[in-house]
Amino acid sequence: MDGTTLMGGGSELVPENGLALSLHDAVSDLEQALAAPSETAPDSWQDQIVQTVDRIRGRIREHASATEGHEGFHAEIRAAEPRLAHAVDQLADEHVDLDELLVQLREEASATQPADADHIRDLGYRVVSRFAKHVERGASLMHEAFDRDLGGGD
Repeated sequence: MDGTTLMGGGSELVPENGLALSLHDAVSDLEQALAAPSETAPDSWQDQIVQTVDRIRGRIREHASATEGHEGFHAEIRAAEPRLAHAVDQLADEHVDLDELLVQLREEASATQPADADHIRDLGYRVVSRFAKHVERGASLMHEAFDRDLGGGD
């Protein structure tokens, strides 16, 4: 796969341009923002959530464009392992699902009436959880598509 390097002890594929790492950092920033106290400055807290959500949405669009394009990761998997096309489609659908959840989170956090911080946190942690599951499924798919058993049989 051109334009990629293995990082983290070979357990995670990260584009050399840092897009995946940047997306991971943005989701980590969301988790930190969600954990911050909301009671002392609710407007500031909500603004931080909105800004972080906007950043994540931008990174997901970039990620989806890079992976779903004609020469992207998904095309490589389809070419190498056509049997995995359904799993590839599921990953692409998850991009849409994540974006829809992010839109909902943004709407809740940008509400002008006093926000329900617990509800915003619940939505935000759903985003974090779904992102983690998406990363796991992507890594599993990559492993299944490209990992070859190079050892000799017993």
